[in-house]
Formats: sequence, structure tokens, C-alpha cells
Amino acid sequence: MSKFLRSLTLIALPALTLALGMHLGTRFEQQKMSEEYKVMEEIMGGGTGSGTVVEDPEKEVDITLLWS
Repeated sequence: MSKFLRSLTLIALPALTLALGMHLGTRFEQQKMSEEYKVMEEIMGGGTGSGTVVEDPEKEVDITLLWS
């Protein structure tokens, strides 16, 4: 029984710690990637405005806003 328990400990314990480490590592990496994605979305998203379509820019757009 002692030899069986020793061999089980030598095989199972490293395997369990390896599996736990891989699980924690992938979980941490997924959290990090989602945080980076949110930051990049904020940086690259930019302000898009109201989304209204301008039919005649000469009449509808106030040019003085560009120079203020």
C-alpha cells in the first residue's frame, strides 16, 4: 500500500498542479485580453457624432465650428 500511495503521489500531484496552473494561466490571459480589447476599443473607437446625414453641406454645415 505504501508503494502504491507513493507512486500515486509522485504522478498525481504534479499532474494536478500542472492542470491547475494551466487553468489559472488561461483564465488570467483571457481576462487580460478582454481588458486590452476594451482599452483598444476606447482608443480606436473615436467619437462618431450624431449619425445624421447632411444633404447639402453648403447650407447645413456651420464652417465657423471648424475654426473655433
